[in-house]
Amino acid sequence: MNYVLSLFASVMLLSSVMAEDAPKNQASPKEVALAVPYSAPSDGFLSLALYNDRGQLVRSLLYAKSVKAGAGSTTWDGTSDLGIPQPAGSYSTKAIFFKEKPKLEYVMTLGKNGNPPYRTPDGKGDWGGNLGGPSAICSNSDSVMMVWGCVEDNQVTGIQQMDADGNIKMRYFSFYPWDSRLAGAMDDKNFYLGILNGGKKQVEIAVYELGKPRGKILTELPTKPHEEGGDTRWHGRFTATMDGMALNEDTVFATIAADDALFIVDRATGKIRKQVTISSPRDVKVSNGGLILQSGNKILRLKLTGEVEKTLVDEGVLIDPKALAVDSKGNFYSSGAKGQVAKFSSDGKLIAKLGKEGGSPKTGRYQANGFGSIAAMTLGPKDDSLWVQDVNTGFPRTSRWSLDGKLMKEWFTFKLDLYAPTINPANPNEILATSCAFADEPGIRTYEVDWAKKTWRPSWFYDNTWAEMFACTDVYLGYEHGGNPLIKPRGGKSPWPIFHYSGRDFVSHGGKNYFINEGGNDDGAIFQYSADHKPRPVALVGYHHVAKREDGKYEGSYDQGQNQWMTWADRNGDGRMSADEITHVKNVPALEGVIRVAAGKLDTDLNVHLQMLTKDSKTRYDYVLPPKEILPGGVPVYDWSMVKKTAASQPSFAGGDGMKEVRYLGMPIPLQADDGLYALVRPEAKTKLDLPGIDGAGWWASRNWRNKLVKFDKKTGEVLWAVGRRAPGVAEPGQMYHPVALSGKGGDALFVPDTLGPVWLWHTDGLFLGHLFKDQPAGETDIPIDQEQYGEIQSTFVFTHPQTGKIYHVGAGCETRIHEVTLPAVQRLASASVTLTADQAKAAQPWDPDGVAPTDKPSITVIPAPGKAPGAVEVKVDGNLDGREGWFGVNGSKNPAMLILLDGQGLARVNAMYDEKNLYLAYTVWHSAGPVNSGSELPYAPFVSGAYVDFSIASDWSKPQRREVREGDVRVILARVANGASGESNFNQGFWQKKSGGSNPRTISSPAATIKFDQISEVPGLQMAYKVNPKDGNSGKIQYTVEVAVPLASLGLKDVAGRTIGFDASVGISNQAGDQRERAAHWAGLSEGKVVDRPGSSELLPHTWGTMTFAPVK
Repeated sequence: MNYVLSLFASVMLLSSVMAEDAPKNQASPKEVALAVPYSAPSDGFLSLALYNDRGQLVRSLLYAKSVKAGAGSTTWDGTSDLGIPQPAGSYSTKAIFFKEKPKLEYVMTLGKNGNPPYRTPDGKGDWGGNLGGPSAICSNSDSVMMVWGCVEDNQVTGIQQMDADGNIKMRYFSFYPWDSRLAGAMDDKNFYLGILNGGKKQVEIAVYELGKPRGKILTELPTKPHEEGGDTRWHGRFTATMDGMALNEDTVFATIAADDALFIVDRATGKIRKQVTISSPRDVKVSNGGLILQSGNKILRLKLTGEVEKTLVDEGVLIDPKALAVDSKGNFYSSGAKGQVAKFSSDGKLIAKLGKEGGSPKTGRYQANGFGSIAAMTLGPKDDSLWVQDVNTGFPRTSRWSLDGKLMKEWFTFKLDLYAPTINPANPNEILATSCAFADEPGIRTYEVDWAKKTWRPSWFYDNTWAEMFACTDVYLGYEHGGNPLIKPRGGKSPWPIFHYSGRDFVSHGGKNYFINEGGNDDGAIFQYSADHKPRPVALVGYHHVAKREDGKYEGSYDQGQNQWMTWADRNGDGRMSADEITHVKNVPALEGVIRVAAGKLDTDLNVHLQMLTKDSKTRYDYVLPPKEILPGGVPVYDWSMVKKTAASQPSFAGGDGMKEVRYLGMPIPLQADDGLYALVRPEAKTKLDLPGIDGAGWWASRNWRNKLVKFDKKTGEVLWAVGRRAPGVAEPGQMYHPVALSGKGGDALFVPDTLGPVWLWHTDGLFLGHLFKDQPAGETDIPIDQEQYGEIQSTFVFTHPQTGKIYHVGAGCETRIHEVTLPAVQRLASASVTLTADQAKAAQPWDPDGVAPTDKPSITVIPAPGKAPGAVEVKVDGNLDGREGWFGVNGSKNPAMLILLDGQGLARVNAMYDEKNLYLAYTVWHSAGPVNSGSELPYAPFVSGAYVDFSIASDWSKPQRREVREGDVRVILARVANGASGESNFNQGFWQKKSGGSNPRTISSPAATIKFDQISEVPGLQMAYKVNPKDGNSGKIQYTVEVAVPLASLGLKDVAGRTIGFDASVGISNQAGDQRERAAHWAGLSEGKVVDRPGSSELLPHTWGTMTFAPVK
């Protein structure tokens, strides 16, 4: 135990030393504040930055700031965007001005129907689901119920009741995450649905009362365990299904073909009355007092008790029928008629066939008048049409047909796709996307778009089969990888798929169209694609070390092996790899130390741009591999000995904090543009950082660490600028939550999508233009519903139409919405020169770029406390932050918190409210020592002797961030101080430097300085309460809250609604003993270390404070 205590003490001592040595953003008499002028030609928005004599952006100062016409200025503290003091010299401004913000106009939702085809607050927009495939469909006297096999969405549930025109009447909710929805049946009262409960590995029947979105589980069906077949990643996974369902007044009939079982279930109780053994029962319907049931390739008539009465359709007529529908006359419709739907009379006589003869092709061009793979069918409410769920040439579809076989209407839905589809460079009126080996349906899918009419339709689809992916393994074995999801389907051993379609890097060259597999886990297979044939593999650039085995085959290795590399070219044009078409090279000097390719990208000259990963796994370098020759037919030939390293450099992410270091640099292959190279660079820190996000803690999608959009000089590779700051809370202009990619360039704008939905726009000079789409965390209310993005966005795509010049944004995720982008007319302003002298450069103070920039003072709008409003309660100062009091918002609106950061990490948040009498503050603090304060420096220096919270107020804020202290400026310090054996007590003290007629004037002195206060005293009427939670066993931190009510009158305030004041809040953290403040962090950005000079730590510094506005009372 003594050893443990000693180790703990050593760690704390080391932590204390580090904290003391870290750079501090303390006020200094030599503080640098250089005026940077600008002149706005009219009212509008202005972005401005400083650049050095090499044309590199040093500091962003204004981000789309709203300005009035005329001259203005901002200040520069002599440091960079990363908080690094800059050398003395002359710096110049670049500024852009624009009158309006960027705009969007909704064009379409690609691949998805609905009225409208995007989600709406009433739940009636959008269509289908986003996982699985189309499954059940059934009807009653006035509506149709459509079911989608699986969803990952809490709003678009995949179970929708529609009218005869497909307009959604209501959505219904399922029961389990990612459950499989199977067969269904309905009447005018209830809807029944078969569900696979994967957790319990059982099939269940759920029942819903129509009009109520939540149902209940009626019964469980005994099922045998089965495994997924096929060659997808799901091969071998447990599965069970329900193939058909039917209803009469008191009974549910359900079939499970794999178990040769028909279940007869009591509707009222869920009791299984009978289980009938019947060969491969598929769909089942009630008709004319009995059952019609598909059994294998036959159709049978059964009694309601399950006994077979007769065979209606015998072998030889249908092939693998899976869907059945019946009309009120007893006629029935069956799939399986060689691609058509067969209509039979009640006694089994073939009456007609619906749909194109032979059906639609599995792959190729889309044909609307044919059926694909049919999952379910039903007759419409009036028996006047046939509704069909199918996958038609790769496109999931719900369709409505006349009874003589004419297509009346079709609806489509789009599966969840984290990566945006892209424009076909060979045809700008086509948008296409690939699905790799790990998707449910690997292949390439294309939509035809009419940009003028704002419409789309399915165009063509080609699947990518298992055999095609591994067609070369008699020559090249690829490599094995422990994380390969395809191991189980291959008997426990499998190379990574080689010729699968994993790239969306589409280019055209010499009349041929190409794409390359991009990811570093792949090999760089290059395909030619066309609407008229499947993608053909024509070349391969091996992304991994490759050795030639004794048997003549080539084998790759992941991050292992020697400096040996291979390429392949389809020299004989047969689309298959042969040994004599492989070029194998060894000991390539340029690739010494490289372990594999991290990413690959084709350009229009068929150069392969490569990002190479080195042995330390953190350094990446860009290379280019040009084609050695291009054969007739457009086949590129590559030789690794020709690879060349490019000039692109790697940006530094070292900050003024001097502590946080980069472990790994996620730097993609830059976007090639005429004016430079652009990339979104994503570093990772060596140590785990507790970075706050909009959700407060934890969720990866709401935070980043120093992600920046970077521009490189095209000739030298030098970094010209790196812009964008992390948003620790609601994003301010120039901040981003979790930028994930660079979507493209349109005009002079670069588009950076964020995981949380917005797309940030930056000018090619590195200046901020604004954002597109609703900023969900900010709670924007003036954005149209069609300008929202849903899901954890991973990418979007931006392109300029070559014929019209219009800029389009293509979304991804749950919906692929397309919008036309209108960029503002940008005016470049005259440059100004700013000189940083040697003395100023020496005085410039480093700062933590993960915190608040010294030149960016925050602001907060404080909401009125709801008080006695319906559902609310009045504030009770007891340390418990009751949400009904309004701390986190009122009636659905949010109450944003003030974040207090220490070294960029979350130390505390402060919520605020007010009423006509009080200002209410609630501090939530996380620190290992908790709120301990020895009280040894009471009453005049509580900021020395341990932990505390405080707030500072300037009632006169007519000149924000003024340097002089004015009448009424006050700092109030709150602490929980030790009282020896008697326990702890609450302490508050107000510090007024200037207060006419102040009582208890005091002077705080040291050998270095003297500060006079007109009054130091308790704040009359102030109430406060602490609540301290136990230390968290994982983080080692104590969470405590401090709830405060301070009379406005005691602060010299009254009638504050609509008023603006100066404000700051800070938290002091203590050593474990509670007798010394170690650090202090402020909402407005100031950071302090141990107190070494009491006057300096007590002085009011309004130029470092932010702004608080009291929202008007509604």
